[in-house]
Amino acid sequence: MRFRLASLAVFSVLLASLPTSTVAKRAPATAHPARTLVFELDSTLVRGIPKRYRDSYAKGEVIEAASSSGNRYFRVVPQARELISTLISEGDTVHIASSLPEDLTKSILDLVILKGGKKLGEAVKSVRSGTEHDLTTFASGKEPVIRLTGLEAPGTPAAQSNQVIRLGKESYFFESYTVAESARGQASQNVESFKNEEKFYPKTYEEWLGDHSKLSRLYVGLKESRALTTIDAQIAKINQVLNEPVARLANVGTSLLNGDYKDFNFEWTEATTDGKTWISGCKKIETRSGNLIGATRLEECLGIFKTTFVWKKKDSTWSVTGCLEVDAEKRRPIREATIDQCLSVYPVTAAWQEKLETVCSEYTQEGYYFVRDVPNARCAEIHRVIDANSKQPQMVHRAWLGLSIGALIPEIMSLANAAVVPKEVYTKYPLEQVAISLVQRLRKLIDGKQEGTPYFNFLDHSEITIAFDSRNLEAIRSGCFKNQHQTGSSNGSYTPTGRADEEDRFIRAKLESTYSSDRSSVVHQIRPKYSFLSLQDYKSGMATMRYSAGYGNTFALIRDEVKLRSTFTPSDSLGSHGTTLKTFFLIDTPPKGSSDNYWETQIWGPLCEKDIEAWLIDCPGGGDTDDATIAKLKNTGIPVYTCEKNTFGFWKKGTLLK
Repeated sequence: MRFRLASLAVFSVLLASLPTSTVAKRAPATAHPARTLVFELDSTLVRGIPKRYRDSYAKGEVIEAASSSGNRYFRVVPQARELISTLISEGDTVHIASSLPEDLTKSILDLVILKGGKKLGEAVKSVRSGTEHDLTTFASGKEPVIRLTGLEAPGTPAAQSNQVIRLGKESYFFESYTVAESARGQASQNVESFKNEEKFYPKTYEEWLGDHSKLSRLYVGLKESRALTTIDAQIAKINQVLNEPVARLANVGTSLLNGDYKDFNFEWTEATTDGKTWISGCKKIETRSGNLIGATRLEECLGIFKTTFVWKKKDSTWSVTGCLEVDAEKRRPIREATIDQCLSVYPVTAAWQEKLETVCSEYTQEGYYFVRDVPNARCAEIHRVIDANSKQPQMVHRAWLGLSIGALIPEIMSLANAAVVPKEVYTKYPLEQVAISLVQRLRKLIDGKQEGTPYFNFLDHSEITIAFDSRNLEAIRSGCFKNQHQTGSSNGSYTPTGRADEEDRFIRAKLESTYSSDRSSVVHQIRPKYSFLSLQDYKSGMATMRYSAGYGNTFALIRDEVKLRSTFTPSDSLGSHGTTLKTFFLIDTPPKGSSDNYWETQIWGPLCEKDIEAWLIDCPGGGDTDDATIAKLKNTGIPVYTCEKNTFGFWKKGTLLK
């Protein structure tokens, strides 16, 4: 939007009752002379948001505006309603300029309701739509006009005007900095698109708060500049105020607009130990200046500021060691809290620790850290369900959570990135324990980088399925599944040395200093067996996956405890997708695989008959399974199911064969 500049004139005003260095409590509207203020609508009072984010905000904060080109969603900027209502009540003349289409502008102004129930479009003096406006046409006389706008490109005429208050860089809007951090982390995984979008994500809490509190801080500047007699002085004063420390000014502006301003306030007292900041007390300060009045009781701050609770965790044992009360904004520790206080904030899940169902324990839903043992009824009531086909009781969470997770191998857990695994590890410890430790070490290395905000729980809502030729059933039963390092062949790409290098890169450790061509090498038993990953469709609730018949006509559904030593990728792990390797402890955005909807699982360590939960036969593309093979499968004592397609063209576990 471009504005033609008004001629500069002296803006004479009456002296306000308040010195310029302080802020008074709200005065009657007649105490101040009027000013003419022009607010840009888009980006200053409202911001467009994608439709998919409309449910991310509190009720009433998002409006759906209509236009001839289709409906669009907007988020009303914090304090916008209060600011406009207050300025009008204090005698300022407020206009709105919009670069949006006229019908869309009208729809927005009809949907934004100010204090007292008046529509924004009815409350302001005038509304102009279009791309160019002459500032002088907004004035009733010769008085100058102050224009309020978001960031504009340097060098445009309006950007050089000394009648313009620029409110600074516009960021994507997030309800809290915690949400902003999480969103930034997820977006940064898509390197190419993030290059263009990075500037819209706040990098610090202060940057987020500065964008979140623009209008409340603007009000302080507008209020304190009233007594100045020239437009240049007013503009300079407003900009000076906007450059003050963000946090205190935001509190001042918000309390003024809400009508609860006080001359004094409270702030946390901080201390730093070993580079970590924590809250050590509370202090009483002058609200506007921030000058210290004196120290006071911690309870004074606790009664004013929001706090929350966070788990204290011990990564080496994947267990919770306690709970801390922290301030909600910056998550600085305040004091010890009880486990029950953390439980009031964070959901937990329960599962049997033992396959014999003797100990029931609670775990955090994000990361699956052990919290505490609970009565067995907790597991029995929540996690025991009746299988629709077999009518037998099944556990939603099978007994994998406590399986050897506390017995991680120190020689592996302490390995530096890309270091060689000591060869004595393979003979000193069970191979399953070696595999679990390798994956749990990887989990620790990528924690916080690829394992993000909770939206889709891959651990609970996925199944691992491996394909094989039914003619190899007896060999599998007697000798387990084998990879190409052990067999010397592959139904896919046979490049054992190159694949070993890739696998070492996946797991961020060299499994052996030099690749061994000996097929019986114990290291090859650790190297992964490749399989399909079936994901529960988060819209339909169905378990789905894409099947490739080239790997065999029969499938084994793998037990959940094997996920403890498994990783997965969205598509083939060789090549670029190897960089997206994840563990099953990931809780992330709803899954999006590759264009062929193929997800791959890498199972580390031995994979044998004891790890199989069910057999699947007659899968699409694999042909019908003959009666002799079905009989052999049934004789294993493991349930046998048919494959069924769903409406998406994927397949899932079907009918149980008696």
